[in-house]
Amino acid sequence: MDEERQVSATHAAASEESALKHQIKHVSRPLAYASGWMKFLAIISVLTAIYAVVAAWWTVFWMWLQVWLAFLLWKAADGAGRASDSGDAETLQDGLDRLRLYFKISGILALLGLISVIFGIFFPLPRLVGA
Repeated sequence: MDEERQVSATHAAASEESALKHQIKHVSRPLAYASGWMKFLAIISVLTAIYAVVAAWWTVFWMWLQVWLAFLLWKAADGAGRASDSGDAETLQDGLDRLRLYFKISGILALLGLISVIFGIFFPLPRLVGA
């Protein structure tokens, strides 16, 4: 009699496990069909995160460059004022060197901007929205 109960209990457990597996397969089927799209969106999310990091670093670089240019201009003005008061040629030379570097960097940035505009006119990016 104990053997019959054990066999019956084993069959009942196997039947419940089979029913549970069938339920899991039924419930997970729509997710399995959409798994390609889920992976695609995961890749897009990673690429978006990489773009955000690059944009953030570019922003930090641009801010640092503007602060450095402001510092150069400030020191050039300070050097010119001190040279005017003291008549010291070395102070004047230091201020002029800083002013030269300021205009050189500003000129390079302006040239890069002009090249970008010209490149954008002759090789425009395709419009992604609208016709």
